[in-house]
Amino acid sequence: MLKNGYRILTGSMHRLVGNVQPQPARVRFDNFELDRKTAELYKDGRRLKLQDQPARLLVLLVSRPGTVITRGDIQEALWNEGQFVEFEHAINVAVKKIREALEDDPLKPRFIETVPKKGYRFIGVIETARIESALSRTICDEEVAEREFVLPAMRARILFLAVQIVYLTVYGLTLLNMQDVAGVLAEAGAPWLAIPALVGAAISIPVRLYLVFTVGQGHPAAGKKYRRMLPYLMPWDWVWAPSPFLASQKIGAEWALLLTVLLVYPPISQLILMRSIDHPTNRQSPTAGNAVTDRH
Repeated sequence: MLKNGYRILTGSMHRLVGNVQPQPARVRFDNFELDRKTAELYKDGRRLKLQDQPARLLVLLVSRPGTVITRGDIQEALWNEGQFVEFEHAINVAVKKIREALEDDPLKPRFIETVPKKGYRFIGVIETARIESALSRTICDEEVAEREFVLPAMRARILFLAVQIVYLTVYGLTLLNMQDVAGVLAEAGAPWLAIPALVGAAISIPVRLYLVFTVGQGHPAAGKKYRRMLPYLMPWDWVWAPSPFLASQKIGAEWALLLTVLLVYPPISQLILMRSIDHPTNRQSPTAGNAVTDRH
């Protein structure tokens, strides 16, 4: 009986894990094969010469088959922020190189379709390559957990903005009650902390407003900008966690302790929420606007 139970349990676990499959490193379409890890393109087993940027663009297109990849998406994926490049021309050249390698006619495309005034879409039929390492079939627990705990973009954005409003309230109350704050710090034997508290609150307000407008407007680079600020922002948030004690004369030590405990978690919750906002399944592609998309 125990053996039967063990077989049933292990069989269920194998079926459960088997249902969650990562995207294979190699994919095949027609007589071409693309290694998405190394960005190497093969035709009938022979490696084709393809420059770095066209190869990376092909990986981007193949990784999202049937989805329109806007020129804004391509620019963000292929070039670093602040890099000065003639993006329109560079993208056209990269697409042209891909089509030459795939022998794809832009007028009658089999693989790369031009979507006027938007971008490009991979329309080829993809199948998993026969050559696939066993390692690529292994799923990390962290990756599974990340997929399972992705919040809908709108909900994550609202919660993230709510956290920013909490911090703005803390900073605002600190500035409005600076005299009381100075009194509390003087009683605690640290009157010199009044000036850092004043300056810190004043500086932090523009930072929070920046996050509110960036995330609230759905800026495509919001996640990247937040990650750059994270090494400075998270320690600063924890420094401000005990700030309710600055108002302990009005709210009492018990409430100050409770609010401090509640303020310990937001630095972590912001990171989790931003991961959901910036997750590929939630990310909204920036509008390409009136960008001219030539059939190159």
